[in-house]
Amino acid sequence: MRKKLLLGLILVPLAITASCGTAKKEVKVTPEQQKEQIELKEKYQKLLDEIDTMKDKLTKIKEEKAATQERIAYLENQIAALEAEKASLQKELSTMPSRESLEQELQALQAQLGGEQ
Repeated sequence: MRKKLLLGLILVPLAITASCGTAKKEVKVTPEQQKEQIELKEKYQKLLDEIDTMKDKLTKIKEEKAATQERIAYLENQIAALEAEKASLQKELSTMPSRESLEQELQALQAQLGGEQ
């Protein structure tokens, strides 16, 4: 497709020049026209290269976006699992006796041991 566009870019000015003259005249391209055509070809090729570069960048960005979305989903699942574990641990902690009551129980046991000896 690029070759067709590139050929079209070159042949259209030639066809226009040829159609303007009589059928008997030969189409002559001046050095200035040749230089201009070469410059246009170079500009056109640079634009095509830029388009290819942008397409490559876009593809890379889309891939990075997909990878980032996967990572976000994974992290969200990890957060949910950690929150569930936290809730479970808080529930277990709430059923445990307080530190003060354990200290009182320890003192009572130590008193019993002291009294038995």
